[in-house]
Amino acid sequence: MENTISSKISSLHNKAEYKTVALTDIICNPKNDYQMINIDELAEDIKRNGLLHNLVVVPTQESGKYKLLAGERRFKALQKLNESEPEKWGTVHVLVYTGLTERQEEIIMDSSNLQARSSGGNEEQLRKATNRYMDNLKAEFGISEKQALKEATDVYSGSGNTIRTNRKIGQNLNEDFTDELDKGKIGKGDAAVIADMNEDEQDNLFDEFESAETEEEKQAVITNAVNNQKEKSTKAKAEKKSGKQPKETEEYSSIYTNLNGKIRILIYKITKRLLTIFLKDVNI
Repeated sequence: MENTISSKISSLHNKAEYKTVALTDIICNPKNDYQMINIDELAEDIKRNGLLHNLVVVPTQESGKYKLLAGERRFKALQKLNESEPEKWGTVHVLVYTGLTERQEEIIMDSSNLQARSSGGNEEQLRKATNRYMDNLKAEFGISEKQALKEATDVYSGSGNTIRTNRKIGQNLNEDFTDELDKGKIGKGDAAVIADMNEDEQDNLFDEFESAETEEEKQAVITNAVNNQKEKSTKAKAEKKSGKQPKETEEYSSIYTNLNGKIRILIYKITKRLLTIFLKDVNI
């Protein structure tokens, strides 16, 4: 089955041929929102060693124009070289795909990005590419979630854990916490744990998070919730391994976890105040 999936993906490459086109006839792909870094260094490398990997494009509705699917950093580096030596860098050898659907274009684009983004880059962009790639594979080839995850993990040049975590966050983390993650207000590790909570738990936690007055208090809310969820998950795994049925349902899991957000913040403030008084009394 795995070979069949790979062959289906490879079949898209049968719709391609090599051409030499003018650099000015190529446009960037608005869906490829990766941050383009180190363009000057790449331009120098291409100048010394040549273009080692072809740009990948598709024809646009405008005759003679092409849209990038892969190689935007190389394209921008070539543009820089073309500014100073247009007679040398004015044309480029490209791989042109024809007859692709929009979904197939995205599969090729995201496959290329996942192969090239093993280190550095923007986490949000990588997460979006991961989820779009997997969703498109499932829709295009009728494969399961498990099969799509394997394909994404195989094509990604970095850690498979990155793909699995990005998928879990993309599928399970609510919009409010996803926005906080993208703004850097919560960490990816914490977001992955929060994604294990059900919808109501996430909504209640976010209300509590929003009610916190300071960044320190917000972080305390997240830390407490994440620690509680980890304990809950660890216990559930242990019970499953031992063959026992959990003694508690989600409804009765933990009195502390289900306390009203404002009460938990109040407990945090009182504890902090008492600790301050204690340290002052003992002259520490």
